[in-house]
Amino acid sequence: MKKIVGALALVCGVFMGINNAANKEIEIKFTLTDAKVAEFRQWLAKNAKYVGQQNQEEHYVNNPAKSFFFTAKQGYVDALKALRVRKTDQGDWVCYKYSNVDPVTGKILYKSECESKVENGDAFIEMFQNLGFTETILVKKRRTIYMTGDFEIVIDDVEKLGTFIEVELKRECADAQDGIAAINQFLKTMGVNEYNQFHRSYIHMFLNPGYNFSETVKLT
Repeated sequence: MKKIVGALALVCGVFMGINNAANKEIEIKFTLTDAKVAEFRQWLAKNAKYVGQQNQEEHYVNNPAKSFFFTAKQGYVDALKALRVRKTDQGDWVCYKYSNVDPVTGKILYKSECESKVENGDAFIEMFQNLGFTETILVKKRRTIYMTGDFEIVIDDVEKLGTFIEVELKRECADAQDGIAAINQFLKTMGVNEYNQFHRSYIHMFLNPGYNFSETVKLT
């Protein structure tokens, strides 16, 4: 019970603006063709450390009194903040994320993330519901995780959406653009010269079926 109360206090602290404990998450989410995914997996098998697999259920909750969701000028349902309970076969987590957006392009540069492991994810979902939060989106996926150097690479097989790849820079980087450049340089060493990047998350895809959040990126 102490762990649950402590983690809830952490989340509430973030809502109150206490975000010193937040991590800066610099990553690129993208898709490849089936053939390129196969080559990508082969490269990882030879050159990266296999960390493991997780079955994940992500329960995103929303506060109707002050919703995380709004309509973007492009017409889709957007959210720059998210509160999530992640249940896995290796433990449960509560996470609050805030997306830091480039004011010119509207693309997400990085995310500030505050996360805590919890004893019982279902208890947190019930707790949030009793506090007036509503469950908005459920994302189910099987995540395969690799590490090499300063990079974590995950392959997500997402129910109803398909296969996505995320590459995250795990070392500290003051400038998000420098971090993104480092990820792209790493991808080139893997033989990736072109990919379809997604500037929004899985919840955006579920909330906006049929909307294309991707753009083709060519590395030179």
